[in-house]
Amino acid sequence: MKTVLIPIDFQPAAGKVLHYIERVFKDQSIKAELLHVLTPSEKLTRDEVQKSFEDFEHTYLEGTRLPYHFTQTEGNLLEQIQKKINELHPSLVAIGLTGNALVMSLLKLVNCPVLMIPGTSDSPAIRNIVYANDFHGIKVTSALEPLWNFAKSSHARVHIVH
Repeated sequence: MKTVLIPIDFQPAAGKVLHYIERVFKDQSIKAELLHVLTPSEKLTRDEVQKSFEDFEHTYLEGTRLPYHFTQTEGNLLEQIQKKINELHPSLVAIGLTGNALVMSLLKLVNCPVLMIPGTSDSPAIRNIVYANDFHGIKVTSALEPLWNFAKSSHARVHIVH
């Protein structure tokens, strides 16, 4: 079973991510690991975060067939996401794109694929995949095989940025 890490802030864009993942990977065995990071600037208690998740769950997760697990942690957002990546070794991190700087910082920091889903998207298809790499650690073309297979199965174009 593949794991998809989904950082959530209880906003609608995060709810769309789960439905998007469920539709795109419907023929694969996927588990969603939902993570909320309680940052020092947030004024919520752990109990209030749990209540927010229960509301989020009721609004966005009812009826989903995608298995999921929710975790809350405290600290720096990007550091905690990377810590969870190191712990779980997910196949990818999926995040709802709402136009904030988090996504750009996340792309620079994490060491696994990131799937950005526009908050306005209702399309169940992945049409474009951008692969950015300096190719420093890639010694053989077979390292890109999972990307090609995924693109082929999704009928998506791959754009390589060096």
